[in-house]
Amino acid sequence: MKEPTLFYPGGQATHASNTALAHGGKEGRKALMLAVDPGASECIGEILERCGFEPVLLSTVAELRFCIRKSVISVVICEEVLPDGNYKEVLRVSRSVGHIPVVVFSRLADWDQYLEAIRLGAFDCLRYPFRTGELRWIVNRALQSAES
Repeated sequence: MKEPTLFYPGGQATHASNTALAHGGKEGRKALMLAVDPGASECIGEILERCGFEPVLLSTVAELRFCIRKSVISVVICEEVLPDGNYKEVLRVSRSVGHIPVVVFSRLADWDQYLEAIRLGAFDCLRYPFRTGELRWIVNRALQSAES
C-alpha cells in the first residue's frame, strides 16, 4: 500500500499531494481519514485507495477545520473519539462546508451509538474492525447518495 498522505497544517508539505491539497488542488478524489489508531489508518487507507481515492490522514478536529476548506473532499471517515474532540464535532465541521458524507467508526459501537450518530447526520456508523468489503460498500453508497 502507498502510504497515506500526511497533512501538517501550517507546516511544510512533506509529500507532493500535500502541496496540491494545501493549494486547493483537485488532482483526484480525496477522502479524509481522522484516526488515531495506526492499524485503522492503514486498513482504511488501503480500502480508500482501492475505491479510487487519495486518502489524507488527519488526527484532530483542528486539522480537519483547516484542511476541509482547502480542497474538494468526497468523503470523511472518522474514529468516534479523537484527541481534541469526537465525531459530533467532525459532523458540525463537515456540515459547515456543504454535504460531505461522514462515516464514523468505533471499536465499541452499539445500537444506541449507531442511532445517535445517524440522528446527528452521520452517513453510517460501523464497528471496527470492519467486515470484509463493508467499508468499501458504505463509501460507494455514500458517494452515490451525495451525487444524487
